[in-house]
This record gives sequence, C-alpha cells and structure tokens, in this order.
Amino acid sequence: MFILYHFRQNAKALKVFFCYNNYMKYFYTLLALLCVVPCFAQEESRLFVAPGRETYVHFPTKAFGEKYTLRVYLPEVETQKAQKYPVIYVLGLEKDFREAVKKYLEHNSALVVWVDFKPSDFEADKENIVQFFAQELLPYIDVNYFTFDTPEKRILAVYGEPAAKVAAELLQKPNLFNFASFSKAQNGLETLKMLPAYARVSVSGTQRDLALAERALEKAGARLGTGFTLHYDDGQKEILQDVDLNYFFAPAAQLVPVKLQAFLSENKLLLETGKMARLQVVASLKNKMVSSYVPESLRISPPFLEWDALNGTLRVRSGAEAGKVKISADAANLRFKTGLKLKKP
Repeated sequence: MFILYHFRQNAKALKVFFCYNNYMKYFYTLLALLCVVPCFAQEESRLFVAPGRETYVHFPTKAFGEKYTLRVYLPEVETQKAQKYPVIYVLGLEKDFREAVKKYLEHNSALVVWVDFKPSDFEADKENIVQFFAQELLPYIDVNYFTFDTPEKRILAVYGEPAAKVAAELLQKPNLFNFASFSKAQNGLETLKMLPAYARVSVSGTQRDLALAERALEKAGARLGTGFTLHYDDGQKEILQDVDLNYFFAPAAQLVPVKLQAFLSENKLLLETGKMARLQVVASLKNKMVSSYVPESLRISPPFLEWDALNGTLRVRSGAEAGKVKISADAANLRFKTGLKLKKP
C-alpha cells in the first residue's frame, strides 16, 4: 500500500509537471506570436491569423514604415512544424485573391507571401522595393515561418509590366531568387542583362507578351526549356495557375526540348497582298512538359510571306506568286518545318 500510495503521488506530480511543461510551451509559443518582430522593425508588429490560415501583419519596415500590409497564406490548416516549405512571393496584384490561393494550395505545398504594393509603387519606388525584399522581407519570412531559406526554393509570381521591372532586378541580385513566373509582363523584362545559368523563368500572356519576353530572355542568356517556358493566356486563367512548381524544381536534364511542332491557322492563302495566317510553335520537353516558342525570324522560301513575331502572323507580300511556300526555323538544336500554298483568287 505504501508503494501504491507513493506511486499515485508521484504520478500526480508527474502529471502536474507535464501539464506545467505543456502550459509553458503554449505560453512561449503565444509569446513568440505576439512578439514576432523583424530585427529591423522600429515598432511592434501586429499579427492576426484569419480563417483559412491567412496571416496578416501590419509590417513596420525601415523602407516604408507601416505603409503596407503583409499577408502570408499557409499551405494547410495545421502547419507541420517538421516540414519546410518553398515560398512564392506575389508581385503586382491589388485585388483580394485568397480563394485562388486557397485553390492553388490544395495541390501545391508552398507558402504564398504578398505585400499590397500598387503598380504606381513599383514605378516610383523600384530601388526601395528591391532593397526591402533583400534586406527585410526575405529574412523576416525565413525567421518566422518554416521555409527553405535558399534561392532555389523561392519563386516570384509577377503580374503586369511595372511589377515585372522590379522582378527583373530581383532575379539579377545574387542569393535572392532562382525562379520567376511572369504574367502579362509586356516590356518588363527588357532590363535583363545576364541571367545566372540556374535561373528559370515561366512567362504567360498574349502573343506580344511572349515575343517580347522571349527576346529579352534569350538576350540575357536563357535557353528554351532549361531557362524559360512560354504559355499563351486567354485571360481566363486563375491567379497562380502558371506557377508550376514541377517545372521550377525539375532537374535541368529533364527540361531539354526534344521536339518542335508548328501549327498554321490556314494551309492555303489567297494570292492577295495582306492576306494572313497565324503560326504557333510548340516545344515538347524531355519530361513531357510543353512550352510555346516564338521564333524571332523564319526561313521562308520563296520569300513571299512576311513574319510578324509580335502578332504571330504570316502576311502575303506584294508581288508574291502562286505555289507552295516552305517555312522553317531552329531552336534548341531542333528544327521545325511546315508550309502553305498561295493560290489565285
């Protein structure tokens, strides 16, 4: 009985000890949430966790004070502490897109981070925003969330030309970002110089968007497949739909193009000046992914057609004659061939 009594007393003591220990763990966790402040902050952050695991922080910074709000979208209802996540940083969106993010995170394991910059902010404060990302935002996220804190696990999701210009600067800074997805970038990539060999970019948009982006990317040293992919966007795609983690994290050897195919909207054109056909080229990669490709120039024989890469059209030249016209071009050590017939009205 004496042993049983002491066993019960010890069990109670252990229970009290463990309850106290767990209480202290919760206390310290709560304390950490309340006091989560970047080392550079001048004032205390105010953090709110909304339904759907969306975190709001009125984010005091050296660069902007408390002018902007930070949102972090978590990948699941209860984040597993033992698991680290890649991070997608969104630039260029103003409207509420939480439902699109929620849908995206149902199939992709990542954190999504957004600061509510406006397009005018990217134009007026480009240098400050670049500095803010490098010196404040990335360190803050990596300290306060379970993330891979390396550039090969960070992706920029970029919308619009003003944001694209800032993202182009971030891509060229060392040790920040290896990957970026651009939507409707227009001329936003024209400032790219030499991209690192490990950089990988996905671009979606109109024919003009793709042509301009491809021109800038190839000039900066990127190559089809291993360095960039292109995708047409009819304006109906969901936010983040083209942020393909499988592409960004795939081994480079699996992204080598293995086949080019050309598709014409017309097989025959009337022999009248200005008549047009559309041309689109698709590249198949080794891992079965696909990318569009916009040739800067084409070999056309006889030279009775004029290629407009920005519009994706072949136009009948003045003085053209009836007959078959051969069309071809090279990309990534591959060649595609196609052709059409010019016929009299």
